[in-house]
Amino acid sequence: MVLNRKKTIIGIVSILILIVGISLVNLTLQEPVSENEEQNESVITGEIEKQIKENKDEKKTTFFAQYRIERERVRGKQIELLRDIINDQSQEPRAKEVASERLVAITEDIEKELKAESFIKSKGFKECVVIIMPETTTVVVESTALRVDKEEEIKKLVSSATGCSEDKVSIIIHEPE
Repeated sequence: MVLNRKKTIIGIVSILILIVGISLVNLTLQEPVSENEEQNESVITGEIEKQIKENKDEKKTTFFAQYRIERERVRGKQIELLRDIINDQSQEPRAKEVASERLVAITEDIEKELKAESFIKSKGFKECVVIIMPETTTVVVESTALRVDKEEEIKKLVSSATGCSEDKVSIIIHEPE
């Protein structure tokens, strides 16, 4: 169980590092942000902050709460950097455009992850996190075991929420503490 937990944590940390690296690479491939998209991002960030606050109120911080806090911290830094680029008058127009496009992509990923997580929780899973990457989507669910039919159901739900094909969805089981 400890080995499985360590592998899961190492995997998630690796994924976070990959997300940051990919985000920096994607800075060269993006488009401007509209006022509606900024409002959507604000609503999503508020929802995440609410979840983090609820989890902080618990006596024991779970893996899932810790992951969400770290994900929000990393994204917050990315968003701050992108906004600095967008608002910097000395930046090239193309750099501003790329930063705007990346900001939109981050917002879209946040929405998709929250939607997929809600779908999974609606099927009786107490906790989960969804991690969208360019080629795959990873799901970590709290469970002691996962039947094949439940795994297929999760893949379908995540695919419908994220647009990622079912064969590109990976599921990791995190045993309850």
